[in-house]
Formats: sequence, structure tokens, C-alpha cells
Amino acid sequence: MKYREFEITYNPPPISDRRFDYEFSHGDYDGPGDSRSGTAASYDQAKEFIDEIIRELGYLDSCPECHQERVDPDHKFCDACRHLRLGDHRFERPK
Repeated sequence: MKYREFEITYNPPPISDRRFDYEFSHGDYDGPGDSRSGTAASYDQAKEFIDEIIRELGYLDSCPECHQERVDPDHKFCDACRHLRLGDHRFERPK
């Protein structure tokens, strides 16, 4: 599954500890030393870890509502979320 340029996979190791069931890595992951990969106990936790990595690295300016890249850097939210917040429901929140 893709999430914010990261691939998340369910790959439980043959151990009873479930903290490592999901693996994630960025599409441009360069191997050891690149912090854009990791493991998590759940898909949701993997997404949280990815959001944290993105904030720490500061390499992606994203919409705080849907986490998609912003189209216009002058606005806090992406176009769809900005219109939804203004009550214009002709738009759908990006998935």
C-alpha cells in the first residue's frame, strides 16, 4: 500500500512479537543510513511513523488535513481541503 511516497507492506516475521509486522520505506530509499524506512505494529502506526519522518526531515510540505502535497505553497491546505473547510462540498478530500 502506498502512503505519501512510502510503500507499506505487511510482512510479519516468524516471531511472537507483533511490533515488526509492517515494513515501510520511501520510494527513493538508499539503504542503511537513510532514515526513510522502518517497521511498525500496524498500518496506522506505520503511517504515524512516516508522518513523523516527513516532519523531521522537512522534505515534503503537505496538507495537515489529508497529508497530500500542497498544490499552492501560499495556502496552508491543499485545494480540496481548503474548499471543504470553506463549505464548498463539490470537492472530495483526497485519499
